[in-house]
Amino acid sequence: HMHYAGEYSAEVALLSRSIVVRGDERSVETSFGGHTICLKDARCRISGVRGLHLGQRNVMGKYPFHFHLMGGVGGDSYLEDNVVDGSFFRAFTIHGTNHARVSRNVAFNITGNAYYLEDGIEQYNNFTFNLAAHVNIIKPLQDYTGSGGQNGVRDIRSTPDRIVSPDVAASGFYCTNAKNRWVGNSASGGFSGFAFPAVPTVLGLSYESHKDYKPDSEDLLEFDSNTAHSTGRHWKQHGACVYVGGGIENSPKGGSTYIYNYGRFRPNRKAARFVFTNLKTAACTKGVVFWGSGYGASEPHMLLQNFEAHDVSKAAHFMGDCGVDRGVVTAHTENRARGDFGSAPLPATSELFKQYDLNMQTVLSGIAFRGLRSGDVAVSDVAVSTTITSALSLSKLQFNGAPPERRVRHERALHCQVRSNLANKPHSPCKGGCESKCPGTSFSSQITFMEADGSVVAGALHMDGGVLLGSGDRESETSGTNDWWRLDDCEAFQGFWACPTHGRRYGAMLRVLAGHAGRRDLSNPEVPSADALAATAYQFGHAGRRLRMDKGITTINGPCCDSGWYLSFDGGAPLKFTVFASRVAGSDGPLLATSLPPGASVAVERCSGDRCAPLAAAESLGALRAAAASGYLVDAESRLFLRIVDAENRAFSVGGVDQLRQGRDASLYFQVTSSKGGAVAMNLPP
Repeated sequence: HMHYAGEYSAEVALLSRSIVVRGDERSVETSFGGHTICLKDARCRISGVRGLHLGQRNVMGKYPFHFHLMGGVGGDSYLEDNVVDGSFFRAFTIHGTNHARVSRNVAFNITGNAYYLEDGIEQYNNFTFNLAAHVNIIKPLQDYTGSGGQNGVRDIRSTPDRIVSPDVAASGFYCTNAKNRWVGNSASGGFSGFAFPAVPTVLGLSYESHKDYKPDSEDLLEFDSNTAHSTGRHWKQHGACVYVGGGIENSPKGGSTYIYNYGRFRPNRKAARFVFTNLKTAACTKGVVFWGSGYGASEPHMLLQNFEAHDVSKAAHFMGDCGVDRGVVTAHTENRARGDFGSAPLPATSELFKQYDLNMQTVLSGIAFRGLRSGDVAVSDVAVSTTITSALSLSKLQFNGAPPERRVRHERALHCQVRSNLANKPHSPCKGGCESKCPGTSFSSQITFMEADGSVVAGALHMDGGVLLGSGDRESETSGTNDWWRLDDCEAFQGFWACPTHGRRYGAMLRVLAGHAGRRDLSNPEVPSADALAATAYQFGHAGRRLRMDKGITTINGPCCDSGWYLSFDGGAPLKFTVFASRVAGSDGPLLATSLPPGASVAVERCSGDRCAPLAAAESLGALRAAAASGYLVDAESRLFLRIVDAENRAFSVGGVDQLRQGRDASLYFQVTSSKGGAVAMNLPP
């Protein structure tokens, strides 16, 4: 066989052993072979054995090598230097057993998940320097697309010909509890190389004795120097070499029926943190997919350190607060003649990292991008939603001579074509005739941004230090918005305005709602809101730099903090409105202004959670700008100025990059009450 080396890792396995345990002559016809089992109170040490044609397909407990409900074994029991070849059901199963060693084994031509943690109660086991290759799915689906997008096929239940439904996505290493160690392992083939499904409650026989234990609340113990390749081809949308996603439950709890969702599992894992070090992936649809952890998880929720991905359509797909700290990513290697994996060709084009639309913190630092060809891009923004509430930071990137158009890409998509039919939801002014009511690019493409250092524009623009990249959409594309992210010293760059930060500029995020609205109105920022106020936001002194807010969306992202933002409401000055500080720094923040009817008196409250207190008024605009805290002022021209500073906002940090947090709506917001409302003339501050 001809094989490509290059960036990949090679695996060579010896399948012969002096000691052989094998099924009888009829086992291949019947998929009914022999098995071994080690029980509680045993000291079980199996080394240097070949298991040929072992396991009994779809018979629980009948696995080639099986530690069964042994409890804590203190490292005295192990499976080392063994081979399982041509198994009919799994290879190495750790079931209700802790502190076991599974080392230097080979699993080849395996039916079902190969290295298998059965109930999700298993902890502190060491999987080191094992190989899984040629993993066969049990009763594969005709199509893994399902309803499309992130969901895959839902609620796959146990059947007589697939008694454990996760075998519909059989993988090399099936990891139901992260509190174990995987070091130096290699996975080739299968639905994924390594699969970490969410397990909300303990499964199977272990449930009765561990009813309150939550496997998906555990942090990953160790995952170092593992490799995965030639996998992730079955699910064309999100198949991955390493997949942290999906979910498994029993019905009833502890019962024998398994219900499996291999797509994005909601709610997310409860509180688990994953750090992958020295991981190498190749020839997969995506290198790593991580569907996120709960709010109680340690940060970062997913961190890839010294990461490699080669011949992938996407290097990593993140949800939550995640990052990459040092890596090498190759869109296309020289593996063209023999690069197909299974029945699927290697990806034709690559979009190696893509910004996510909602509530994510992502840092990409110290990555070398290679093999970028025409149509490829290292990093792109997102235009499939109605708004962006995520932050993306780029630092110390290398592009190995790639031209600017292959470094970053700003995507433009029509608002009426955003995902999930959001433009036609209730409270959307676009509903019922979107193309005529809301022409132009999507709201998200008007307000997207990235924060980067000079490595992104190196050789193309003369900018040292930090760079703020904001959408360069013009009025002809947006039906209103024009040069919103443009500042005086910005330059056009790949669909963005690239602006030097001078150590102080950043992308700020506010949300503006009618009335004194509570937290319930903030849960789904992408959905048009009944409390949205149609308005146009202007940069102070620049009527041509504006953001049109007319699609039922409450979010304002914009460049901060050279001057300020002036809001001109379509319906005149509201009597009450609320401003939420979604992403604001403690050192400086947006200066928001709007006009009031002459003679109007105003009261402003600063709120956190359910507690509100009057906000102090400044004596002058100069004093308001210079203050270290939030404040407000009504000037002689009946303009309200509200300065917003979030002194408690703390950085999210990866690889030496500090990123300002978003999503702090409940932590800091301001309720404005005016004695008069109605028509006012636009009066843009200089």
